[in-house]
Amino acid sequence: MRMQKIEIAYFIYGPDNGASFFDEAPPELFCERCGVPLPESSRYWPRRLQVKNVYPFSYTSDNRSICTRAFMEMSRQFDPVGAEFKQVSLVPELFWLMPVRVLELDYKRRETKFDGWCEKCNRFAEVAGASPGFSKNSVLEYPGGFYRSDVAFGSGREQVPAVIVGPQLKEHIEQQKYKAVYFKPVYYER
Repeated sequence: MRMQKIEIAYFIYGPDNGASFFDEAPPELFCERCGVPLPESSRYWPRRLQVKNVYPFSYTSDNRSICTRAFMEMSRQFDPVGAEFKQVSLVPELFWLMPVRVLELDYKRRETKFDGWCEKCNRFAEVAGASPGFSKNSVLEYPGGFYRSDVAFGSGREQVPAVIVGPQLKEHIEQQKYKAVYFKPVYYER
């Protein structure tokens, strides 16, 4: 019997804004052996992020999701508790977007590669996922909300959970006609 793929959520993407989130971060926030951000790095955010290009939703060169005030306000209106926002720049007014809910992905089905186990921080130095994404869950707790992947992707300072949105939030974002925001599906296979 052929498996059926159902789109249940979406990775959200935006362009590189030319900034580096961790430019001024203290070195103790990263593993001294592999360079991966340690858990305490989640409490750090820059106060003067220097972006070269402002987009409604974008990423820094080290994969941190950044949004404008307008995008943040739209997000809070549609999903008031699904993401936290930390101000990273006053001019232009920009915010780091951090989803609160977690979506557990099926890494075996997605053929995710875990390389370079670091005995210093007890994590993999590199985590690379193949597209498309697959969820272990068939239904989202809140289809109108933000999620983050249960594992951080990338290598070194770039390692961070992926930002994911439910189908209703995706549709709402698309209705805003934001420049350079796009999506890739996360499937559930049955």
